[in-house]
Amino acid sequence: MKDIAKEVAELVKNRSDVLKLCNVSDMLHFNQKTIAEKLQQKVPVLYELLDSIIPEKRRKSMFLLTSLAVLLYGRSQRLNLVQFIIGLVLQKCGLSKQVNLYM
Repeated sequence: MKDIAKEVAELVKNRSDVLKLCNVSDMLHFNQKTIAEKLQQKVPVLYELLDSIIPEKRRKSMFLLTSLAVLLYGRSQRLNLVQFIIGLVLQKCGLSKQVNLYM
């Protein structure tokens, strides 16, 4: 666990551009494979942990990237590239209203 915390702290602390939305170009040139490779280099322990959890073979990369992006966004809201793209897609599909769930 300390290894994961250390990796994530380094990713957030450094001026890494892995999941940061800095300009429109970041969104237009979004490449899932490239980002997954960068994350595998920057946070290898966390990447391997999620890789071992996700059983899906065909779309594993998509699930893994989304999972990592959500977890890392929980740590630092500056790592918002994937969340912004997902939000934009949902809005363009007509899902623009907020839903409040009470559990």
